[in-house]
Amino acid sequence: MTRPSDLLWIMAGVAVVVSSNKVSNRGLALETAAASDSFNILETSVAGSFGVVARPAGTKARAEQQPHAEPNPEFERVREGTIDGVILPPLTGPTDQPVQWWRPTRSEVLEVEGHIPSFLRHRLGNTTPKITEGLAQYKRQYTGFWKDGRRLLAISFFHESSRGVREGIWLRVHLSVAGGGDNYFRIWYDVKKKEFYYFSVNAPA
Repeated sequence: MTRPSDLLWIMAGVAVVVSSNKVSNRGLALETAAASDSFNILETSVAGSFGVVARPAGTKARAEQQPHAEPNPEFERVREGTIDGVILPPLTGPTDQPVQWWRPTRSEVLEVEGHIPSFLRHRLGNTTPKITEGLAQYKRQYTGFWKDGRRLLAISFFHESSRGVREGIWLRVHLSVAGGGDNYFRIWYDVKKKEFYYFSVNAPA
């Protein structure tokens, strides 16, 4: 059975089980984001640029070499009120999981966003005020995929203080981060049933 911690990597097109701070899969060193919020980006040509917290052992990621490169032209920027995010193109190419991807529309994204504040307040209560009271401080990446017959819209949230936002990495690659605590969280929403399907906040480290 797939655990919630696995789903982050399946969604990013990398099928590994994250059960420790560092695991390896096909020559990649996968590292969690430490307290210093340092992480590595692997870029490959999968529907443009694709990023996860991984890199080939002994190499330096291009995103680190060019921290303020231009945004990916295939990403559609969505700005509405306090919302600031990008819609990602569907991922293509070989992966370890038979995932079918689709591209959300702006109207679908904004419809889901309208329900998120109340969902988070109900789900988190007063336990995580950084998220519930500071939602406007998070940038978003939106993508769509099918799971068990469900058409899911996945939203990844990155706090504006995180390195991925500070250096504009979130505007250039499909970014997944392990660790980092409540700087990062994700939501999956069933577009047809209009209900939230999955929610998780990153582990502290």
